Amino acid sequence: EMQRQAKDNDYAGQDDFNLIADHYAEMIKYNPTPVQDAFVTATTIGMLSTSLSYHIHNFTQTVAVSIPKLAADFGAGNYREAWKHVIDGYGVMKHIAHWGGADLSKVPDAKLRSALEHAANRGLIDVGIEEDVGHFTRAQSGYRMLDGTTAVASRALHKLQQVARTVESWNRVSSGVAAYNMALAHGRTQDQAQAYMI
Repeated sequence: EMQRQAKDNDYAGQDDFNLIADHYAEMIKYNPTPVQDAFVTATTIGMLSTSLSYHIHNFTQTVAVSIPKLAADFGAGNYREAWKHVIDGYGVMKHIAHWGGADLSKVPDAKLRSALEHAANRGLIDVGIEEDVGHFTRAQSGYRMLDGTTAVASRALHKLQQVARTVESWNRVSSGVAAYNMALAHGRTQDQAQAYMI
């Protein structure tokens, strides 16, 4: 029916449809704007990396999200157990952490290491504003002065961004370890625990 109406020149809605379709087609066209992209990225990363409230919020995610989720999934009375597993996760992270991330190859438990590597391969361990920093580093405007300024700003923002990445790594790995171990403690199989962690 729609095709018949579209072929019918007398169909009044066709012009409106074409106008809307053209508008949306124009909106999804990619027009490179490296100078504007660099400024937007630098502003975003700069504001996040230098914001104390952002770092406090980031630091408290495990308490605000992971522990209540674990307690809810394994019984409302399991807050103490959830805390124990998160603390154990921080203990694992203490041995594998480095500035800006974690070396999962140092996880002593082979099955846990495999589960964490599986999560990392799916992009669940090292995420955040890293994509923005990479994009900012790649931006080339063709103007020597602007590109030089961009390179200096990129190095400075990268150092600031390491704080966020480090905290995020601690949060994600400790939460993953807690989820995995709590699932095993509640009778889940190895595969089920790995799936729950993810």
